[in-house]
Amino acid sequence: RVLEMPSYALAHLLKVYCGVTANKAYQLADWRIRPLTDEMIAYAREDAHYLIYLHDRLKQELNSQQRCAPVWQRSAELCRQSYKVVPLDGESHLTLCRRQNAQLTPQQMAAHKALFMWRDTIARE
Repeated sequence: RVLEMPSYALAHLLKVYCGVTANKAYQLADWRIRPLTDEMIAYAREDAHYLIYLHDRLKQELNSQQRCAPVWQRSAELCRQSYKVVPLDGESHLTLCRRQNAQLTPQQMAAHKALFMWRDTIARE
């Protein structure tokens, strides 16, 4: 964010710094499957190919603007933060309903709550 670019997406950085249009065909693919297909391996290789170059270019820009030290300091601060698991209570599902402005019947709300709690239980396993 320090460099104040219009976008920080990898696709944008590839276009600006490398003149490359990113292939996003497998961006949402299920990467858990094994073995990976040849196409997925090629996609991963292409997706990662420019990362070191982009790192060097972004670092160079930060240095030229004398902003590298504050960025590294902020990064170190973020790394020192520990993740805290927030326990759910019986009303936690309501946050999602409010965010989505969902108008649910009592029966739908009960189903939503049950699915929400089930999903959280599975995710925490």
